[in-house]
Amino acid sequence: MIESHGSAGLAPDNRSEQFYCKVLGVLNHHDIRFMVGGSHAASHYTGRPPHTKDLDIFLPPSQVDGALTSLACAGFETERPFPFWLAKAHRGDDFVDLISRAASGLWEVEEEWLANASTIDLWGVNVLVSAVEELIWTKAALMDRERYDGNDILHLLQANASELDWEHLRYLAGPDWRLLLAHLTLFGYVYPDLMTLVPKPLLAELSLHLLSDHPQPGRDDEPVCRGTLISNTQYQVDVEELGYCDARLRPWGRLEPEELRPWVDAVKRGDT
Repeated sequence: MIESHGSAGLAPDNRSEQFYCKVLGVLNHHDIRFMVGGSHAASHYTGRPPHTKDLDIFLPPSQVDGALTSLACAGFETERPFPFWLAKAHRGDDFVDLISRAASGLWEVEEEWLANASTIDLWGVNVLVSAVEELIWTKAALMDRERYDGNDILHLLQANASELDWEHLRYLAGPDWRLLLAHLTLFGYVYPDLMTLVPKPLLAELSLHLLSDHPQPGRDDEPVCRGTLISNTQYQVDVEELGYCDARLRPWGRLEPEELRPWVDAVKRGDT
């Protein structure tokens, strides 16, 4: 069990940070396996202030029920608005997101991610923080009109490219290697002086994949749209009106229609 302590890190200096500190302490006390991700993790690796209104806690799906039970017993309000990927704990206006999957189902938090994580002191609490490679991958497909994390990825590469485990990042990308190539291409455009830090064999492999790739039909020869993996809103017309298969759904993705529908409806209402 990771114990809390209050000497090495900065003490919480406002109500929200005190709330986060208490949540982290409860999860540690109950041996919940989790790590901090999102903007606070990015801030740890880049030194840039976090730009967020909450704290993102990443944990395997098997840990979600235990986390919610522990937090509820400690007096926090809890809910699972979208059980396939998101739960929440809050008190007043402060809340944390407990994330076990991408909203699109593109990735799922795995035990291996926790094994790769590092321990840091956050507001006087020892916690695991996502490794840079996993952090980049959790942000790689966030390209919505209202939420774009490409700048976070480029800043993470700017600060960490020389020490990155590129082979592991390529492994995380897997068959979705085009997303990785897109961000690396943009990295070279934004920071041309740093492009030499990206291994040329990796760029060569991804470029050859791009040149040799061929069209992939959908089910029953219907085309598939992967736009729904990178945007909650901007490609919905493709799957609802233009006859494209939704890449979030099986057999292309991880999700079943009944899992996804409440999230799609909430996005349309603006209730996310």
